[in-house]
Amino acid sequence: MISKIQELLDETARQIPFASAENSAVSAANVGWHIEHLALSTRNILIALGMEKTAPFQQKFNIKRLFVFTVGKIPRGKGKAPQAAMPKPDIELSEAYLSTSVKKAVNKLKDLEKILDTAYFAHPFFGHLNKKKTLKFIAIHLQHHLAIINDIKKQNQQ
Repeated sequence: MISKIQELLDETARQIPFASAENSAVSAANVGWHIEHLALSTRNILIALGMEKTAPFQQKFNIKRLFVFTVGKIPRGKGKAPQAAMPKPDIELSEAYLSTSVKKAVNKLKDLEKILDTAYFAHPFFGHLNKKKTLKFIAIHLQHHLAIINDIKKQNQQ
């Protein structure tokens, strides 16, 4: 799964030249916003996964998680990103800034081998996700936003 996430982050980086592309029929945000959101969320999830938890891992049945993980897709427009994964509105999402941001996410991915297999991430909608499911979620999330980016770009090419 790590190599899949690496490939998806590489694909995210290849979208940086299209950062200013936008299409309100597809998304209220431009491509740069989606790139920064992916870099922030991936980095923050990996940081949270590696943090020591005081509460024990508890996975409860969650129909939303079951659907997303079974289908492998996040329905569009159904969730709102937590504040920690929202690009700051006062930051210019230049190509240099986005490139650095994606590189930081890639660097956090390299720290995964140091994270215990018993680690978990507390997702705001899906509850506790063990390390394996956390990585699966990251991949699904990256694919979700890359599809949105591709749809924005398609609309701009027509």
